[in-house]
Amino acid sequence: MKRPLLSPALHRIGLCLLLSVMPLLLAAQKKLSGSVVDAVTGERLSFVMFYLASGRGTLSNFDGDFMLEIMPEDSVTITHVGYEKIRMKADLLPRIVRLKPMTTQMAEVVVRPIDSDAILKKVIERLKKEHKDNSDKMSNYFMRTAYWDDRGKELVEAFADAFSAVNVSQLSINSGIKSVETADSTNRKEIISTNVHKILEAGPMTFDSRFWEIKVVPLNDFKKVRKLYDATAVRMDDESGESLYRINMKFCGVWPDEADEKKKENKHLTRAELNAIYRQRQRNRPPLLEGTLYIRQSDYALMRFDGQMMGQFMKAHNVRDTLHLDIHIQYAHDRGFTEVSHIAAEGRHPWMRFRSLLFNLHDKVDIHQGTVVRGNLLNAIQEAGYDSELWKKYDIVRRTKEEEEIAFGKAQDSPTPDEESDSQKQ
Repeated sequence: MKRPLLSPALHRIGLCLLLSVMPLLLAAQKKLSGSVVDAVTGERLSFVMFYLASGRGTLSNFDGDFMLEIMPEDSVTITHVGYEKIRMKADLLPRIVRLKPMTTQMAEVVVRPIDSDAILKKVIERLKKEHKDNSDKMSNYFMRTAYWDDRGKELVEAFADAFSAVNVSQLSINSGIKSVETADSTNRKEIISTNVHKILEAGPMTFDSRFWEIKVVPLNDFKKVRKLYDATAVRMDDESGESLYRINMKFCGVWPDEADEKKKENKHLTRAELNAIYRQRQRNRPPLLEGTLYIRQSDYALMRFDGQMMGQFMKAHNVRDTLHLDIHIQYAHDRGFTEVSHIAAEGRHPWMRFRSLLFNLHDKVDIHQGTVVRGNLLNAIQEAGYDSELWKKYDIVRRTKEEEEIAFGKAQDSPTPDEESDSQKQ
C-alpha cells in the first residue's frame, strides 16, 4: 500500500493556510470600469480591445464602455485599428481612456501616389489563399444579441464556436440564455422569427455562407469591385512606424428597375404585395455592402472593416422589409491567417432595431460539441442549454445600460464609489 505523501495534520495545516490566503487573493482582484474616447474629438469609441498579459481580455461595448477584472501585477494593452496602441500597468488604467488617432497622409502629399487597385488585388489574393488553407480552423466566441420592437425587448447571450477564417460561418451554440422585458407576455419569442444571426457572417469578402451568396461586397471579385465601387486611399502612420492603408469603397453603380420600385413604395400595399415586391427586388437589386477597409501596409493584411448594408432584408412581424445596417469587423492574425476577432452589427427600421456582437475569446474553451444555428438562433440556444461553470470562468463584454435593463430590469454594472475612486486616474 502506498503511504500518503502528507500526513493528515499537514493536510489540515495546508487547508487552513489556503483558506487564510483566499480572502487576500480575492481582495487583490479589482474590477475596473470606464469608457474609451477619441483623444481629439472626444467621441466614444466602440469595440476597443483590452488585452491583459495573462491572455484574458475584453472589448468596449456599443456605448464605448468597458469593464475589466485585474490583479495588481497585470499589464494591459489597448488597441483599436487606426489609433495609437497603449501599454500600461492595469491598475493605473484611467476612468476615461483617450486613444490618439494615427496620422493620415493624403495621396497627393506622398511622393509616390497610392495605387488602390494594386492594393486591392493583393488583399483579395491573400484572403482567398488564407481561406483555402485555413477553412477548417475554428475559434471560440461570446455572442450577445439585443432586439427591440414595439411589443417589447429581448436579449440572448451565448458561448459559441465557428469557422473563423476571413468570415464567420457555421455558428454553433454551446451555452446560452435569453432575457425578456415586455408588458404582455414573459413567453414572447419574437427573436425566433428574425434572421439577425446571419448578419454575423458578413464581411468585405465572404465564404461558405448561403445568406451572403447573393450580396455584393467590396472584395469578393476584383472585376466587380472596379465596376461597382469607387476606391479612394490614404496612408496612416503611428509613432512606432506602423503604417496602414485606409481605402474607402463607395458604390457607384445603378441597380435595374430602381425608378419603378420607388413608385411602388409610394402606394399603399398589402403585406402579400409587399413581400412579392421585396422578393423581386432581391433578384434584381441584391443587398449591397460598402464601407472602409484598413489594410496593413507591410503585408496587405486586412485589419478592420466598417461598413453599411443597403437593401438588407429582415423579417419582423411576419413581413419582409429592408433596413439600414451598420457593420464593424476587426481581424486577428496571431494564428498566421486572417480571422474574425470580433464583429458587431446594428440594424434600424421603423418596426424594430437590433444589436449583435460576436467576440473572439482568443482562448481554447473547454466546451461540449455545439448546436449549429440553422433555422433560427433561439432554438439553438434552447437546445444547447445553460452551463453555469462556463459563464463563471470567462470575462465577457460589459452590457450597455439598455441591455442591462432587459436582463435585470435595471442597470447592474454601475461602478461602486470605491471602484470609481480607484479608477479616476487621469
